[in-house]
Amino acid sequence: MDVLIIGGGVFGVAAAAALARRGHAVTLREAGEIPSEEAASRDVSKLFRLAYGAATDRWAPRVRAATEAWRTLEAETGRRFLHPAPFFAASSTFAPGTFERESADALARIGGDHEVLDGAGLSRAAPALASLGAAAALVDREAGWFEPVEAVRALAETAVRRGARLLERSRVERLDDLEADAVLVAAGGWLPRLVPPPPETRVTSQHELFFRPGAGTAPPMPPWSFDIATAGFYGFPPLADGRHKVALHRLGPPIDDPERKPPPADEEVREVSAFVAERFPWLDASRPTWRSCQYTTAGDGSFVFAPVADRERLFLAGCGGGHAFKFGPLLGEWAADLVEGKEIPDDLKGIGGPDRVV
Repeated sequence: MDVLIIGGGVFGVAAAAALARRGHAVTLREAGEIPSEEAASRDVSKLFRLAYGAATDRWAPRVRAATEAWRTLEAETGRRFLHPAPFFAASSTFAPGTFERESADALARIGGDHEVLDGAGLSRAAPALASLGAAAALVDREAGWFEPVEAVRALAETAVRRGARLLERSRVERLDDLEADAVLVAAGGWLPRLVPPPPETRVTSQHELFFRPGAGTAPPMPPWSFDIATAGFYGFPPLADGRHKVALHRLGPPIDDPERKPPPADEEVREVSAFVAERFPWLDASRPTWRSCQYTTAGDGSFVFAPVADRERLFLAGCGGGHAFKFGPLLGEWAADLVEGKEIPDDLKGIGGPDRVV
């Protein structure tokens, strides 16, 4: 089968690799480079973890399967982009019903490698997080972080090695004139320009702030979050140039043009900078820099793998909502199943129910 894929982010290149492995003739067209500078896949760091709050039972087995697939990809390509590290999900209360407590309870049920620390234990295990003032923290030891650009390039290399054609700077403006047995739209924030999006789909502008070390010595920083479902703060180990990424896990303002890069609102900069100044005094909170990307989020927070209504052999894969990247190789397999007419799990069709994905 001749399959045309539109979009060279993690959904598109993973689908190209999976479909080419299954013997299909695959062409992928990407408007920019792979991955595009504007795409959600083009980031400096992304987290992987089993902890998913009330949805842990749903997602954790998939995270484990995807992590093994990523490790295989590292071995096959010689690229290193997966960095295992304990993830510290700190909470001001750790009360029943919080993301952190529900994650811990679920990991205990499924046998996840985890630990719950009180505030003193957190300070001993991760001195950089002592000033968070947390009541307790979940330590997810099956976690870590990605270098996403390297990961996408590894998927792209694999797709090409299996026979797929990846065409950069090959923008698709309309679908009517495309010739292929099947067309898969994996265009991220550009999806609404090409096909009718799933109900309540939003494309939002997201921002990350970066802080350089200031006075004093910065202690080693693990991947962390603080009251992620409410306050929403999270961060990563320092980048190679010493900058620390700190951001808010909440949907940003809606945008019509994903190629625009509006700056973060002053209120967001003040909120994150004040948090950094109070909790991480060894960082210089006075002059943060920023980068932006976009999230495409379906109404129920699930991914969407579905045929386009009233359009034969036209499919869409996307709505990653900021948490899809960790599933990369599995995204490709689900997309390939969709194109081949195989059954897709209901919770990946955009009808997955009311779980709040964090």
